[in-house]
Amino acid sequence: MRGFNIIHCKNANKIADLVVRLLELDGVQLDFEQSLFALGLNSLKTIILLVELEEAFDITYDDGELIYENFSSLRKITTTINEKLKYREISNGEVKQYAK
Repeated sequence: MRGFNIIHCKNANKIADLVVRLLELDGVQLDFEQSLFALGLNSLKTIILLVELEEAFDITYDDGELIYENFSSLRKITTTINEKLKYREISNGEVKQYAK
């Protein structure tokens, strides 16, 4: 975990690592609810984060999901990604449910 307060949540550490690296926040204590925009996330960095999240989790954000609120905190990003990963086809064609 990258030094932030969080209840165990699937994928949160990976997301936090991306955010910490992008915003250059090494050593900063992050809170799961803290505004990422107050920490330096701006429109350009949001696009960079979006691309990194899509690549890291093999997901795609729909145009309607590209709103301020969806990137406002680690909780919101983690919730959105976990919802996208909730049902994913695995190699044998079965659907596996991922826990939040």
